[in-house]
Amino acid sequence: MDSSSSNSAGEEGRTALKGLQKSNLKGTKPVTREKTTIVNNVDGTTTQGEKTTKGKNMIGKK
Repeated sequence: MDSSSSNSAGEEGRTALKGLQKSNLKGTKPVTREKTTIVNNVDGTTTQGEKTTKGKNMIGKK
């Protein structure tokens, strides 16, 4: 009974880790996109900057 309970706990831990990794990947993708929009904004593309509040701040500083 000890080994079976530890096995189920291990499976739960693995699925939990997989869920966290997926959420982290989803979280990092928008962050990198925001950085690219800011870079594009500096290059002169204001359309993407207007969509993000950070881009508006960059335009205001210019």
